[in-house]
Amino acid sequence: GCSVRLRRITGLSRDARITAERFGSGDLIEGEEIIFDYFTYVDVGFGGFRLSDTPTSGPTLTGDDEVTSEGHFSGSNSENRINWTAVSRIADGDNKMVTTYTFEDDQGGALGNLRLYQYLDEDIEDEDDDIFFSRGIVAAGTFELFTLDNLEVYGVSHSGGFSAAQGLVDSAYVGFAADEYNDMKHEIEDGTQDVSISGVIDTEDLPLFNHPQVGPARGPNDIVSVMAWDVDPDANTAVIVTTLGGVASLEDIEPEPEPEPEPVVCREYDFNDSDEGELPPDWSGAGQVESVQGFQDNGDGFDGDFLRNTSPLQSPNAAKTTLTLDNLPAHSTIDIGFLLAIIDSWDGSANSQFAPDFFNVAVDGDVIFSETFEGALGPGTYVPPEGVELTFNQNEGFGSGHEESSYNMNNDSTFQDIPHTASSVTIDFFASGAGWQGGTDESWAIENVAIGLDNGCAVPEVEEKKTGGGDNQWDTRPSFGISHE
Repeated sequence: GCSVRLRRITGLSRDARITAERFGSGDLIEGEEIIFDYFTYVDVGFGGFRLSDTPTSGPTLTGDDEVTSEGHFSGSNSENRINWTAVSRIADGDNKMVTTYTFEDDQGGALGNLRLYQYLDEDIEDEDDDIFFSRGIVAAGTFELFTLDNLEVYGVSHSGGFSAAQGLVDSAYVGFAADEYNDMKHEIEDGTQDVSISGVIDTEDLPLFNHPQVGPARGPNDIVSVMAWDVDPDANTAVIVTTLGGVASLEDIEPEPEPEPEPVVCREYDFNDSDEGELPPDWSGAGQVESVQGFQDNGDGFDGDFLRNTSPLQSPNAAKTTLTLDNLPAHSTIDIGFLLAIIDSWDGSANSQFAPDFFNVAVDGDVIFSETFEGALGPGTYVPPEGVELTFNQNEGFGSGHEESSYNMNNDSTFQDIPHTASSVTIDFFASGAGWQGGTDESWAIENVAIGLDNGCAVPEVEEKKTGGGDNQWDTRPSFGISHE
């Protein structure tokens, strides 16, 4: 076995190092340079030229273990321009480099004649004692050319794509050749290098013999080999795939995409990481983040900071605090959970110029909750279901001389299983009513807001909140989305 490390890949390399075990001595070699030339040539009918001589950008690191180069050259009719892109990858844990070449006529016309040669010259140990042989079958997509050291029997192979299943698009493998250094380069550049599926081999310089470890082989000598592909001349785009160290597969050419993130089914906000006085991400409108003050000591889930709205009446409503979520996955219902603080002199539904005072929640413009709360001047319309009322008429230190109340709206069925299918949602929280004053006279705040799709947020029991000693018990609920804690 061996591993290969390459530098300056994508169409040109003169630096590839190998880690392998010598056959004869059993020694482990590490980082030995084995490649003299690994070049890509293109011939459009006037002789071959190195693709690396026609770049416009690169090589550039464009991904994990991925390098990309781009360029262009004149096509076979001397008037069309061919743009090319070469992307080379070595997957984590693999010892195979895969290069995908894409050729495209810049005007969308036919590419014309175009042949790609992948040329390899290995110098392993002594440069003139290498052997050459092939393995595999072209039709099966397993064909490889090997150059190994004659005595120590290590080296690398080269290969490529042989079908659409291995990444070829409007192109075809047309064969290989092998020769002694330095006969082949000149023939490629002159346009006279022949290839065939069975191989064009200089049998005089590379005689056949039976190697004791690999069987029939050619050499030993300073050996070079080439593999070639032709594009469909009538196509306007073509793809060719070459490999160093193994055969091609679609998994190499098209790396497995990053897994899709799990759909967001629960978003939670407790405001403790928000800057004092500012609204956190996803929130807009009126309101500011500030201390929960005395609510902290009630053991009812309020902790640190909450989002408070002190806006006065601006007919017909006070200014709204708005939560907007986009790019929601498919769903049929939405749940809204939050703790609600009723602060200072709410006047309920009393027969007074200072009443009524409503707290409202709207989903996509439709009001789903609109109730008054019992306070300084009288009762309200809201009758809290079991488990909703947390504290009632307690002074929590907000300075107006009036008392505050708090509610766990998670336990009000009004906010559960709300029909909703759109890919975005806007939720407005706001006060209203002819008696609403706002400011330091009356206000409201929310804490531990959770928006769940299809019951995606697990609601904690009320008893857990009451015994929390002020800690944020919402940390115990499963979160499948973005947390702003």
